[in-house]
Amino acid sequence: MLRFVVLLSLFFSLPALAKKYELAQISNDLDKEIVTFYLHVDQYEKIDSISYITRNEHGQIVKEMDWTYGEVANGGVVLETRNGYDILNLFLGSNFNRDQGGEISLNYLHNGVTGSRRYMNFNVTNYKGSYRLFYNGKIVSKLNIKTNHVRVIGLVGIDRIQVFYAQ
Repeated sequence: MLRFVVLLSLFFSLPALAKKYELAQISNDLDKEIVTFYLHVDQYEKIDSISYITRNEHGQIVKEMDWTYGEVANGGVVLETRNGYDILNLFLGSNFNRDQGGEISLNYLHNGVTGSRRYMNFNVTNYKGSYRLFYNGKIVSKLNIKTNHVRVIGLVGIDRIQVFYAQ
C-alpha cells in the first residue's frame, strides 16, 4: 500500500507532458498534398519546436520536418525548396518569445526569374489554453498556396497565399 501511495504522489508531482498544437492545414493548387503545421511545447508549456507533416491524397505521410525553437529563432528556417530555390521561409518576429508566442512571418518566392519575394505576417498566440495562428486578428484554420505561372516559362513561384478562418 505504501508503494502505491509513493507512486501515486510521484505521478501527480511530475510536470505535464509535452504537447503539440495544430496551427493550420496548408494546401496548394499544384497537387493534392496537405501539409499540417504544428507548434510543440515542452512540459512547462514553453514553445519548444515547430514541425509539419505532408500527406498525399491517400493520407500517407510523404514528408516530415521538425525544427527546434533555437533553429527558428536564429535566422529562420526554410520550409520548402524546389529546384534549388528557397520557396517558403519562416521567421520569428522580434516580439516572439517561448512563453507567449508572437509574430511570425512567411517569406515566399513570388517570381524565381526576377528574384522577387513577398511576405505575410501572422501571430501565434496562446488562446484559451491552445496555441492558435492568427491573421488580421482572426483565427486561421487553413492556408491555400496559389502558384504563379508565367506564359512560356511556366511555374515561377507563389502568386499568393489564401487565408481561411476558423468558424
